[in-house]
Amino acid sequence: MAENGRSSLKWKNRLKIANDIAYAVIYMHTAFSTPIINRDLKPSIIILDQSGVAKLLDSSSSLSIPSGETQVKSLVIGTFEFIDPEHLITGFLTERSDVYSFGIILVQLLIGKRTSNMKGIKRTSNMKGSENYPQLINTHVKDYVDKDKLIAVVDPRILKEIGGIEQEQQLQAVAALALGCTQMKKEDRPEMIEVAKRLR
Repeated sequence: MAENGRSSLKWKNRLKIANDIAYAVIYMHTAFSTPIINRDLKPSIIILDQSGVAKLLDSSSSLSIPSGETQVKSLVIGTFEFIDPEHLITGFLTERSDVYSFGIILVQLLIGKRTSNMKGIKRTSNMKGSENYPQLINTHVKDYVDKDKLIAVVDPRILKEIGGIEQEQQLQAVAALALGCTQMKKEDRPEMIEVAKRLR
């Protein structure tokens, strides 16, 4: 998945990447005695192995939630456009912080470019005072979905592949899922297991 310019991946490959990464995040959240939060989930740490399976390359920023707790407070680190807005404001990380980051990845898989390059989306050069930036991304995509004009923001390469109602419905469903994942309030986002179910 290209970080600069448009992705050349086919739609089915983008869906597979999203599915693979969803399960990688679920593994981090459920396979250990306490959930592990990646907290810097972004395209640049996603690689495809020789079998075409998407994997997370780097988990050096990961943080474990203490036993018996549902959140952990930490310094805000990571790539700005992927940071959970609640973490940005409060300093608290939860499993749904990764859900937010995953939602931004979904948006980028749909539009084929970085969300910071979306028309009409701008942020200040520093993090402080830019808490409204995540909401701009969500509102921007939601506006296209609500007006039934999703094709105006979707990567044209995807649109060339779309030939039937089923694939159009897939686009709408993935866009709706991305919107759910990028809600400002963590309680409004789905759990990662639910995200994976809907992708499947």
